[in-house]
Amino acid sequence: TFLPIVEQFLLSEIVALSLVETMARYGIECRIKWTNDLYAGDSKLAGVLIEHSLNLDGIARTIVGIGLNINQREFPEDLPNPTSMSLLTLEKYDRREVLESFVQSLAVWYDKLACGHKSEIEASYREKMYHLDEPHTYALPSGEEFTATIRGVRPSGELRLEHTDGTIREYAFKEVEFVLKAKKR
Repeated sequence: TFLPIVEQFLLSEIVALSLVETMARYGIECRIKWTNDLYAGDSKLAGVLIEHSLNLDGIARTIVGIGLNINQREFPEDLPNPTSMSLLTLEKYDRREVLESFVQSLAVWYDKLACGHKSEIEASYREKMYHLDEPHTYALPSGEEFTATIRGVRPSGELRLEHTDGTIREYAFKEVEFVLKAKKR
């Protein structure tokens, strides 16, 4: 409730950073695919959905849902690029232990947010972004594709993309998406 509505994306950032830290404890290096996915290499390891309830004073409550592939070894064919902790390391994990590790990381990042360390959070998030400072293909809702380079994220959550003509444009959630190539299995 202490966070202004215009800065609600910071909650997404601390959840994603907590997941990255948790995976690092298990020897898995990850990147954050804006806005809500966790990638190991070019494979999706986790997805995050966050729902806020707002009131006149700001954020009334937040619900975070996380789908983390822990021990799954097989995935539906229609998923383009899934992976799991188990596939990446060839080990089996105690889900409760993974959850506790995540909660510990989240508590530390939440304390930083509550204490006003917003620039540290934003810098850490930016540093862990998937395809940061690399040209990549993106698509608009119309299907039109273009090449651009991620230059960061605004505090309000818009993705900052530098287009090939040098202009930087900002895109809100669902205004642009990564174009990913599906893996052959």
